[in-house]
Amino acid sequence: MDVKSLSTTRNISTNMDPMTAALDELRSPSAPPLAIVARKYGITRSVLSKRFHGKAVSKELKTENDRALNNQQEQQLISWIQRQSDRCLPPTPALVTKIASDMAGHALSGRWASRFVARHKDKLDSNYLNNLDLARHKADSRDSYEMYFERLGQFIEKHGVTAENMYNIDEKGFMIGVCQKTRRIFTKRPFEGNGDARAGQDGNREWVTVLAAICADGTSLSPAVIYKAVSGDIQDDWLQDFDPNEHSCFFASTPNGWTSDELGLAWLEQIFNKETKSKAGRSWRLLFVDGHSSHLNMKFTERCHELRILLVYYPPHSTHRLQPLDVSCFNPLANYYSQGLNDLIMQTAGFTAIRKRDFFFLFWTAYEKTFNKKIIGSAFEKTGIWPFNPSIVLDKLPTKPTTPPPDSDQRKHGSSSPPAVLETPTRDRKIRHFVNRVSAKADRRSSKALKFMSEQYGTVSAQVAMQKFEMEQLKQALSRERKRKSRKKKVLEQLRSEGDCAALLMSPSKVQRSRDILEAREEEERQLQADKELRKVAAAQKKADDELQREQKRIARAAATAARQAAAAQKKAASEAKRIARQAKRELEEAAKVVKRTSRSKPVPKIVAPRPKLKPVRPATPEPVIEVKSRSGRAIKQSARLRGRN
Repeated sequence: MDVKSLSTTRNISTNMDPMTAALDELRSPSAPPLAIVARKYGITRSVLSKRFHGKAVSKELKTENDRALNNQQEQQLISWIQRQSDRCLPPTPALVTKIASDMAGHALSGRWASRFVARHKDKLDSNYLNNLDLARHKADSRDSYEMYFERLGQFIEKHGVTAENMYNIDEKGFMIGVCQKTRRIFTKRPFEGNGDARAGQDGNREWVTVLAAICADGTSLSPAVIYKAVSGDIQDDWLQDFDPNEHSCFFASTPNGWTSDELGLAWLEQIFNKETKSKAGRSWRLLFVDGHSSHLNMKFTERCHELRILLVYYPPHSTHRLQPLDVSCFNPLANYYSQGLNDLIMQTAGFTAIRKRDFFFLFWTAYEKTFNKKIIGSAFEKTGIWPFNPSIVLDKLPTKPTTPPPDSDQRKHGSSSPPAVLETPTRDRKIRHFVNRVSAKADRRSSKALKFMSEQYGTVSAQVAMQKFEMEQLKQALSRERKRKSRKKKVLEQLRSEGDCAALLMSPSKVQRSRDILEAREEEERQLQADKELRKVAAAQKKADDELQREQKRIARAAATAARQAAAAQKKAASEAKRIARQAKRELEEAAKVVKRTSRSKPVPKIVAPRPKLKPVRPATPEPVIEVKSRSGRAIKQSARLRGRN
């Protein structure tokens, strides 16, 4: 071998794998013998022969062939998992295994998903996740929040609202005897065997609602506690720890322990307006509220307008990011209440039941620890309201994913989207083995073309399987949506939908617009009611006319029936008279014939034979009756026939 061939060999070996270079040389038109090529590249002759004749493949290809899915199918599955994760719907291992089974054409084992995640641990992970409402995930739109903050900034600047006049109100519910999960210290004995270590709690799930309000200057308003009472009365022992001189708090009751429209309006007039009016003077007050029905109604809105209170309704399902009470206050309030409840249970060794009379003491202790200037100021700051800084919220939201550029292979060979009709990939593994055997004997160009076709087939089959699954999901969602009954939107909801922002900022012009909408609806209702009454009157008139027509038809039918019966009776009488006349005529004719026949014939004398005289017959002397007796001596009466025989 000369120097030139050695340099060529070195270049080939450095550029590609020796086995690949040897196979390329064997596929060339002027290929040397297989043994020479094997010695040239330092490969065992039998191994090279098996690879060249398609009886063996590389380790990487063998691993891929032994797997249920090829590389392209697994990449498509990863892309689908990414799309589901972006929708806040990461699939379970069982669902991933089901889709992979559809791609492979046969059922896969239960451990396939864990091995799949381990192979792609740079892109995938499997763990337990906390749940999030889908409505909240959908509401986390950067564009919607940007528009909300833009409108809010203009709204605050237009009406000159300062921190002293910015407020937020919300409701917080408590189950009186239920604790939160808390770290504890315990022995290992409960975990031995089938034991289960748990922390005890009272378990009283009676509901109590608290109305709380905070201001951007770090202050808070008096809370309102709503107990559950069917009678509507508050008992004295519920407030045994309440001191009017020390505690600034209000109390109410409802049949279910929840707030209501009436209580919301009472809170506005008796608590909010009284405690903030002197501080605001003639300035506008700004009140942030959620979409609860106790706030989102026309009575509440009208009263706020009369009291010079501006309302800001958050975008739907966005309070977990935009409402100060939800962001910073209610979570520590619940934690402190749970700690106090747990301490009370430990102090009484669990022998004392937790009742309504214990709630106020536990709640007020937690309230004083939570509603201080530091936490309240942090709440408005974290939501970007005061100081006004929308970037604090917007930076936490993910940006819109950009559409990746198409693959170079897709640009060359066209789109890889699946055709309208394609068989399920049940023979995918056989196709891969067949392509490997054929490409082993083909030249380099044909081998690349076959591999490309095999990869495209794998990609298309994976896309078909996943599109079928997504189509089934969409069909089920559409079917369920069609069954839902459409309801008419409330006035404020309609006002929200008319704007280009999901939030609703109730300026005086918006209040007037809501009045116009309400008047238009009332006019529409009156018109509909008038139309309904007209339709009812028309229906009653039509019913009366129909009844009159039916009565007239009934009378006409009865008269026609009577006329038919009279005509039939008259016809029957005439027929009977004719029959009688014919009968009389026949009888007269018969009598005339008899008379005529009698007058023509001569009388014939009758000869009467004399009757013979009969002599009287003397009765014969009866024969003596022979008496027959039985063995017992009783007389046996015999018939005349037997007596004659005797």
